[in-house]
Amino acid sequence: MKLVEFSVKHSLFVNLLSVFLIVAGLFSVFSLRREAFPDVSFDIVNIMTIYKGASAEEVEKLVTTKLEKELKEVDDIENIYSTSGEGSSMITLEISLDTKDKKKVVNDIQKAVDRVTNLPDGVDERPIVTEITSGKIAVIKVALSGDLSEYRLRELTDAIKDRFEDIEGVASVKRTGWRDEEYWVEPDLAKMKDYHVS
Repeated sequence: MKLVEFSVKHSLFVNLLSVFLIVAGLFSVFSLRREAFPDVSFDIVNIMTIYKGASAEEVEKLVTTKLEKELKEVDDIENIYSTSGEGSSMITLEISLDTKDKKKVVNDIQKAVDRVTNLPDGVDERPIVTEITSGKIAVIKVALSGDLSEYRLRELTDAIKDRFEDIEGVASVKRTGWRDEEYWVEPDLAKMKDYHVS
């Protein structure tokens, strides 16, 4: 018997089945958990180390290389990328997609970092191990630039940051990119000579 013939002969059954499917669909739509920005793991772990006042070469030799040596012993790491800059080291690890227990790998990474105890004295804090998830990635980034003084740009940035924090649903606002304040002292050589200061 063809479907069309069956539908015509048993119209009550077909109509009831249609109503049931619509009701079941609506129930599913309203009962399923929905998230606008679900927390998704990207199988990436970052290790950040601050070594204030050190050159990029010093950071590479005294921090990054030591950490990489231990991290290479961790199983299920697909790739290791590192960047050594003035005063900071960033190592990014890609966890293998075939890994069954990602939490164990992240714990092993933390243990490998903890085994590096011979970091220089200039490293004030232990390296920070962070598993990257969608909840830790900025949804919106705003860059501020212009012909204003750095002091004025800081003021404007603080004002904008405060406005963003007042918006309902905003979890956090972070400000980055500032240089540390430096002071330039230019002595009056003639006066120094008068006071016999060299």
